[in-house]
Amino acid sequence: MTTKARRPRMHHILGTIALACLVWFGFKGVSWGTMRAPAVVEAGRVFTLSVLDGGRVEWNIRDGRRPGGSSLVTQLVQAYDGADRVELSLADGVVSGKSVSAGQQVASLRSVRQESQLVEQRAERALLLAQRRLLLAGGRSDLIAEAERNLDVVRARRDASLADLTRARVLAEQGLISAVELEKLSIADDVNRLQIEQAVAAVQVARATPRVEEIAVIDANIDTLNAAIRGAETLVESTSVIAPIDGVIRIGQDTAALDILDLSSVYLAVAVPASQRPRIRAGTTVRFAAATAPQAVRTGTLVEIAEETVLVLGTPSIWASVIMENTNGSLVAGMTGTVEIQASRSPWLSMAPLGQSLFGSLS
Repeated sequence: MTTKARRPRMHHILGTIALACLVWFGFKGVSWGTMRAPAVVEAGRVFTLSVLDGGRVEWNIRDGRRPGGSSLVTQLVQAYDGADRVELSLADGVVSGKSVSAGQQVASLRSVRQESQLVEQRAERALLLAQRRLLLAGGRSDLIAEAERNLDVVRARRDASLADLTRARVLAEQGLISAVELEKLSIADDVNRLQIEQAVAAVQVARATPRVEEIAVIDANIDTLNAAIRGAETLVESTSVIAPIDGVIRIGQDTAALDILDLSSVYLAVAVPASQRPRIRAGTTVRFAAATAPQAVRTGTLVEIAEETVLVLGTPSIWASVIMENTNGSLVAGMTGTVEIQASRSPWLSMAPLGQSLFGSLS
């Protein structure tokens, strides 16, 4: 074996010895000290309901504050027609700070277009059923009179709705009513106009004699409408927002319409200076003192440490995540404070990456 052949192998051996010595002295001579860092409380789990542009509604559940941000657990998306108006209404008694239980209704979503279509479909079905009864009756005078009276009623109702719509359009131009209210009046007028057409047809049917073919067509149309109505009712009923987790309500923060925060256990998002990263490790016990009650010290466990360096208050830092029990509910999301982490004072630990680099260059 030549000298040149032995040299790379010798460098490899020396690099291995150097790394082993650094690690050995690092852990053999470890002494521990306290490192302080700022922290903020994040909920263990968060359910978020967001009503987005373009007719999109999202239900999201995120699992606590992880280093670099929370992690998505589940997501449900419901898409409406982009031209539809979707309104969110909170259930009675649902206010910020109130506790709710999983399975409890907390809100409902209302689609103006879906509800108007359902009203029209039900009205059309009612007319077909009336026409069917009249056809079977065979032109009785009392049924003809009833159909004509109904025509007079729906015509009067249309006159009133048209007058309301005309006034509303003037008020909308002056900015005195909302576009949603104007849309509702327009839909009501459309329904009344449709009912007039249906009532006119009912008078004609009442004056006719029974025809088997027409009854068969009406029955087929009724079956089609029944299927459409069942589908529309399912869509309308599915807009109930049910709490998927126990937690505390938070309304209208950031882009969310509604949040539910599970605070049975919480995470601390800790900003550790990047220069101190070699001194901490997962599994270490952490002490937390809230800024509002510094005398009440709580303990938790450091569970994750990020790799990416970010700027926090102008200091290059690394996010670490600490899990804490919160059985008494004293910790709330957004609370700030200071953590104390038992960290190594040994300079050898911070030199271990140097040994790894040396090993890499020699091998």
